[in-house]
Amino acid sequence: MMKQCPDLFPFSRQPVAGSQKRFLGVWHFGCFLLVSCFLMILPASTYGEDSSAAHSGLSNITTPKPVSGVSVSRETIRSADVLARITLVLEAIEQIRSQIGRYHTHPMKITVTNSSPRDGYFQALTLVQKANRLSHELTGKRGPQPDPNDVEIDEIRPYHKWILVEAAYERLLFVGQRLKVKMPTKEKLQDPATTSDQVFRKLFEANRRLVNLMLSERIQSSDVFWVVSEASDFAADLLATFPGSAPPTEPIFVSGKEPIDNYRRLIECQELIESIAVQSGVHTATVKAILTAQDEVLPSDVFNFAKKILGDMAYFHALEKSPLPLAVIPVPSPSTKNPAGRKFPSHVYQRAGLLRHQLEVIQTLVRANPNWHKKIRTE
Repeated sequence: MMKQCPDLFPFSRQPVAGSQKRFLGVWHFGCFLLVSCFLMILPASTYGEDSSAAHSGLSNITTPKPVSGVSVSRETIRSADVLARITLVLEAIEQIRSQIGRYHTHPMKITVTNSSPRDGYFQALTLVQKANRLSHELTGKRGPQPDPNDVEIDEIRPYHKWILVEAAYERLLFVGQRLKVKMPTKEKLQDPATTSDQVFRKLFEANRRLVNLMLSERIQSSDVFWVVSEASDFAADLLATFPGSAPPTEPIFVSGKEPIDNYRRLIECQELIESIAVQSGVHTATVKAILTAQDEVLPSDVFNFAKKILGDMAYFHALEKSPLPLAVIPVPSPSTKNPAGRKFPSHVYQRAGLLRHQLEVIQTLVRANPNWHKKIRTE
């Protein structure tokens, strides 16, 4: 298991039992929430800018109301409203891309079925993080962390994604204002029957375009390694709930791996996650990635996919707790000072191999005890 950086993770995930385990589980999530917020609102003085001005400039940004005419609330916002706002984000990305002369990229070919609002939430959170980073790179300023909302993970609704997409849109409008670019402000009405699957795919596309077309400080394999390590730590915690289970060891290091190898290994992990979910009678999206010889897989693509897997592992981990923890779960932000240190694709491949082995063991244990989470939560 990855040794946590003591500065960012001042605790360890050692297996415990009984009420102490429940307390520590909730405490861990609380610490992760603080870390996630910290990463997204790091004072700009860290990068040589006066922190008192780091969050200024967004107060004069106004955004349109939902084109559907509904008010912005948990009860009224639907997937169609989220999709309409993501479409504005994609148009804003294209305007900025054209202004700064970045190249076009093609979206990864993925199919998504059976998704829920929870599945897209982590992609929406990633979108805010990247938009904030872009804003800092091009303007020297960043926006504040959106209110995470006190919501349990099973209660995430389209509204919670809309709030995050709206925050990303505000940051892009601010960038466009500074670059003197005419930005899109008119939403297009979307089909009221829009599904969570459509929203997830568009969020995935927006994340890829944002990081691949515009960020000068690219996401590196070190960032990916950190996310995969967090998913592996969740898997280790989950394994510890099964009496007598032996944690697998990390596979040997193999040099010469590339991001596409990491992507394929994460596809294997995703397939195992989907199998575990079906056997457990719980919900998770089915994601199929279609890679062709022409596809250029970048560390940022692996990063986006790893975030999806991290969200699923956090959800499985949350099934141990009653009630389920807050919606904002550890979703590490890209950082030039990554606690994992300098890592390369081969390191990611090795750590993803450990995650795959852990999931294989969990799959076997769950097959023998599909009601594992119900037993834990009623103890």
